[in-house]
Parts: sequence; structure tokens; C-alpha cells
Amino acid sequence: MAEQPVAGSEQATRFGDQNPQQIRSNNVKPLQNAKEAAIEGLKMETLALRDASAKLRADKEVVLEAVKMSGLSLHYASEDLRADKEVVLEAVTHFGRALCFASANLRADIDIVKKAVEVHGAALQFANEELQTDKEIVLKA
Repeated sequence: MAEQPVAGSEQATRFGDQNPQQIRSNNVKPLQNAKEAAIEGLKMETLALRDASAKLRADKEVVLEAVKMSGLSLHYASEDLRADKEVVLEAVTHFGRALCFASANLRADIDIVKKAVEVHGAALQFANEELQTDKEIVLKA
């Protein structure tokens, strides 16, 4: 009797009892890599970055997609990307209060803070002390 895939296993679920040659001939194509899978997952679950591997949370392309879907995803990004101006600006554009997850340097960046308080005035509380008293920024809040 031929050995059958374990019910519920990935092999059984995706391929049934086909052998590898049958799979190739039926044009079953696995995902190219985890990065593509993560980006696709972000389109269905806005906080999917929360469950992503450290490698994906450090991938700028993946994190940019995540913060476009939800600025709150910045919370799950790597420390380096929370210090990346492009990533943080994208995040605060969609969720001003994401400023609280930005690096200290970017919480002191006037462009980032202006955008954050334009989107959500309460984001001012996450800016550095000097910018919290900046007249132009306070008026935007």
C-alpha cells in the first residue's frame, strides 16, 4: 500500500497524493518567497506585520506596505526602520499617533512631527519637548 500524506498536512492539503512530477506538470506554483507572501498577507490583514519574522519586520519594502495599510504597523517594524524617515513619514501620514513608535531622532524631526499633528493633533504629545512648544506645530495640532 502506498504511503499517503498525513491528513491536514501542507502536502496533503496542497497536493493530495500527487508525486512531484505530477505537480510540476499540473503547473502548481508555490509562492516565490516569504517576502511576497508577507506582502500579500498585508493586503488581507492590516496588522500582519505583528506576526511576521524579524527578517520581514526589517525589510523596508514589506514594512512600507504594512504602514500604508495601517500606520500602527510601525510598532512592529525593526528598530532600524522605526528610525527610517521614509517609513515613519508614511506611517504618520496614515496614523499620526504612530509618531510614538518612531525613533527619538525622528520624534524631533520637524517634517515628521508636522505631518503627524496634521493627521492627528494628539500626536503632539509624542514629539520631543522642543517641538511640543514650537508655535507653528502647536497651531497645526
